[in-house]
Amino acid sequence: MSQRERLTIRWAFGMGQNAEIDFTRDELVKICGPIIDQAIAPIDAALEKANLEKEDIDLIIMAGGSSQLPGVSDKLYQKLGKKPKIIPRNLMLAVSSGATLQQRETMSLPMDKKPVKRVGTSLGIQVQDGGRRSIKLLLNHNEELPATKRYTLPIDEGQTEASLQLVTMKGNQNVPERFLNKRVLRLEHDTTEIIAEITVTENRVIQLKAWDPKHTEQQVIIQADQNALTETQMENRRKLLGISEMTSTGSKGQPCIGIDLGTTTTELTFSKRALGSPIEYLENPEAPASYATYSFPSVVYFKEGQEKPEVANETAVNALTDASALNRVFSNFKTENRRSFHKKVDDKDITVRDLSALVLAKVWETAQARFAEFNLERAVVTVPAKFDFDQCRETIEAAQMAGIKDVTLIDEPTAAFEYYRSQNDIDVNKIQNVLVFDFGGGTTDVAILDLANNSDAEDNRYKECLYNVIGIDGNPECGGKNVDAAIYDYLQKQIEEKYQKTLTPLYQKQLRKKIEEVKVHLSEDDEDDE
Repeated sequence: MSQRERLTIRWAFGMGQNAEIDFTRDELVKICGPIIDQAIAPIDAALEKANLEKEDIDLIIMAGGSSQLPGVSDKLYQKLGKKPKIIPRNLMLAVSSGATLQQRETMSLPMDKKPVKRVGTSLGIQVQDGGRRSIKLLLNHNEELPATKRYTLPIDEGQTEASLQLVTMKGNQNVPERFLNKRVLRLEHDTTEIIAEITVTENRVIQLKAWDPKHTEQQVIIQADQNALTETQMENRRKLLGISEMTSTGSKGQPCIGIDLGTTTTELTFSKRALGSPIEYLENPEAPASYATYSFPSVVYFKEGQEKPEVANETAVNALTDASALNRVFSNFKTENRRSFHKKVDDKDITVRDLSALVLAKVWETAQARFAEFNLERAVVTVPAKFDFDQCRETIEAAQMAGIKDVTLIDEPTAAFEYYRSQNDIDVNKIQNVLVFDFGGGTTDVAILDLANNSDAEDNRYKECLYNVIGIDGNPECGGKNVDAAIYDYLQKQIEEKYQKTLTPLYQKQLRKKIEEVKVHLSEDDEDDE
């Protein structure tokens, strides 16, 4: 067995006793197998949304740090019948780099040459007027964004009110998936119909208006997210969390900026506006020793007796394995269920939005110091493809609380493709449908893209392929963190059986630190498979 196929894990138990456990790639493959199966399951839903079969996929691209785990490539091959390609360079910066590239394109390309965004989830409305209840599809999942649709809905004679509720739908069917916010529209006795108008922005912010055309003053407005913050509320949250309101003092324009707000780490990359300018990364001056210099660990620690929390630094990361700090330190919060996440620290109610804002504020403050001569206001921020409308809204608000005035969202697998195509020539005469499989630290995303051959463009800059996103899905609760937990459970059991000892918190901490070493050593070698 080669060195790449086996790893001996060693550490001291104390009192002169040393411990060691052999761990092989075969064991890692066996542990990872069920988790990879969960990760690739959303491919079927993405294909269905795109109205494609697996045979229609011409190119498969793997992105995300967890895509290098052994077995991922093989399972994708078994699933789709084609060997996937992996992003060859700067894998951990691929998503943020793609976000940077999209902002540069948005600024440089004319409107008719820009990639098309689409609604990821079908939207409908449930109307209840007395004894009748009906559901109507308003916007299907493949509609281009931004989108506005208006419909006329019948009302039973004599009804005095109508209950209106936003609904997410399954595909293009009149089958409800999730019920969102509800409002009541007061009706006059002569009302026979109401008008419903739904609007979805490029950032997936939804608004539904409904009114009686005979009595337009009786209008109701329904937001998808009832917990949306006002400007005043944002300011209050900012003060509560100790986020300093920084204003750029520079007079120049700004570079193109992309931010990958990740489950485990967050990265910022930037580029000049000129097409062809190199992508560079922002260094974290407080990056922990075990992290890359460009990594901002997505960790927040409310240290006791300290007004401002520790964020994305050594102190915050060390607190993760400090038993006395467990109720004051937070990580992996990006994938938490926002509706059930209720944490209190020093009489402060802490939300996922707050934690995201603190990480983004640390990154943005660092960027402002790095680009003191610029007037920083805009950034493209990445989100999982499966993020719902509430989660997108919260991400935008977190970025705004952090000081980013102009926020654009991009799905993580779409950003990964932006970077891939910047590094590889793609023959659009041979490749039409691309599937991006983004297996990250906390989430898995799938995006299917339809490439548009733009070879007849008059301007040479626009001869490269553009694309439409035609199908997205994912698993927001499956990623590298699940692999880490499975490896830890396996090793802990092996160690305790071999040495007849229960691991103390100190040795649990030591074992957890070994997990990344295990994955890196026994994972796939970097390949240039172009």
